[in-house]
Amino acid sequence: MVELIFYQINRLNDEFGIDAFNDGNLVKSVYGITDLTEDAERLMKLLNELNIELCHFEDIIEDYLTDFEI
Repeated sequence: MVELIFYQINRLNDEFGIDAFNDGNLVKSVYGITDLTEDAERLMKLLNELNIELCHFEDIIEDYLTDFEI
Protein backbone atom coordinates (compact mmCIF):
# COMPACT_ATOMS: atom_id res chain seq x y z
CA MET A 1 0.00 0.00 0.00
CA VAL A 2 1.36 3.41 -1.01
CA GLU A 3 1.47 6.13 1.64
CA LEU A 4 -0.19 9.33 0.54
CA ILE A 5 1.40 12.22 2.34
CA PHE A 6 -0.22 15.63 2.35
CA TYR A 7 1.83 18.73 3.14
CA GLN A 8 0.52 21.90 4.76
CA ILE A 9 2.07 25.19 5.86
CA ASN A 10 2.61 25.77 9.56
CA ARG A 11 3.40 29.06 11.25
CA LEU A 12 5.35 29.82 14.39
CA ASN A 13 5.65 33.51 15.22
CA ASP A 14 6.69 35.19 11.95
CA GLU A 15 8.17 32.12 10.27
CA PHE A 16 6.61 29.44 8.12
CA GLY A 17 7.35 25.76 7.94
CA ILE A 18 5.75 22.60 6.61
CA ASP A 19 3.74 19.85 8.31
CA ALA A 20 3.44 16.37 6.81
CA PHE A 21 0.22 14.43 7.28
CA ASN A 22 -0.47 10.76 6.61
CA ASP A 23 -4.13 9.73 6.61
CA GLY A 24 -5.00 12.97 8.42
CA ASN A 25 -2.45 12.42 11.18
CA LEU A 26 0.47 14.78 11.69
CA VAL A 27 3.63 12.70 11.23
CA LYS A 28 6.40 15.30 10.89
CA SER A 29 6.88 19.06 11.19
CA VAL A 30 9.67 21.38 10.16
CA TYR A 31 9.53 24.93 11.50
CA GLY A 32 11.25 28.16 10.55
CA ILE A 33 11.98 27.43 6.91
CA THR A 34 11.17 30.93 5.65
CA ASP A 35 9.59 34.20 6.68
CA LEU A 36 7.94 34.65 3.27
CA THR A 37 4.43 33.28 2.77
CA GLU A 38 4.97 32.95 -0.99
CA ASP A 39 8.05 30.76 -0.54
CA ALA A 40 6.25 28.49 1.92
CA GLU A 41 3.30 28.16 -0.48
CA ARG A 42 5.60 27.34 -3.39
CA LEU A 43 7.43 24.69 -1.36
CA MET A 44 4.17 23.16 -0.10
CA LYS A 45 2.77 23.06 -3.64
CA LEU A 46 5.94 21.36 -4.92
CA LEU A 47 5.80 18.71 -2.18
CA ASN A 48 2.13 17.96 -2.84
CA GLU A 49 2.25 18.03 -6.65
CA LEU A 50 5.26 15.70 -6.81
CA ASN A 51 3.81 13.41 -4.12
CA ILE A 52 7.09 13.52 -2.21
CA GLU A 53 7.51 10.52 0.05
CA LEU A 54 8.09 11.22 3.72
CA CYS A 55 11.61 9.78 3.56
CA HIS A 56 12.55 12.59 1.13
CA PHE A 57 10.74 15.42 2.94
CA GLU A 58 13.74 16.78 4.85
CA ASP A 59 16.03 16.40 1.82
CA ILE A 60 13.72 18.60 -0.26
CA ILE A 61 13.66 21.22 2.49
CA GLU A 62 17.46 21.14 2.73
CA ASP A 63 17.67 21.61 -1.04
CA TYR A 64 15.25 24.53 -0.76
CA LEU A 65 17.36 26.16 1.95
CA THR A 66 20.47 25.87 -0.22
CA ASP A 67 18.74 27.57 -3.19
CA PHE A 68 18.12 24.37 -5.13
CA GLU A 69 16.38 25.02 -8.45
CA ILE A 70 14.25 22.65 -10.48
